[in-house]
Amino acid sequence: MTTFGYNAAMKFQSLAIGQTFSWNGETWVKTSPLVATRYESDVQKLVPRYTEVAPVPDNPPTAAPPADPLTPARVREAFDRFYGRALTLLESELETELHQRLQGELDNLRRQFIRHIEGGDG
Repeated sequence: MTTFGYNAAMKFQSLAIGQTFSWNGETWVKTSPLVATRYESDVQKLVPRYTEVAPVPDNPPTAAPPADPLTPARVREAFDRFYGRALTLLESELETELHQRLQGELDNLRRQFIRHIEGGDG
């Protein structure tokens, strides 16, 4: 079997799970000892262990687009959304006295968290 310009036929059982290979003119990924998934799809197929396949050489990974930097402002914005939702849940689920006590504790923890991400001692 010649694939991608080289001869490298091997048995399906010899592939490592996660390894990409060519079989019947299509590219597949070994996803379990007896199952392969067509590359970039959800199509799965039972592959007998003795089936001859050709491993596909690893392609260099494509560069991921650079992520936006994680700034204290972005962390604070995300935390404020979380905090607001947590307070709403507290308010709707707890008795007034317990709610007030827990909200006071959460307010203190929030201030410490914000001081910490903004470079303070916390």
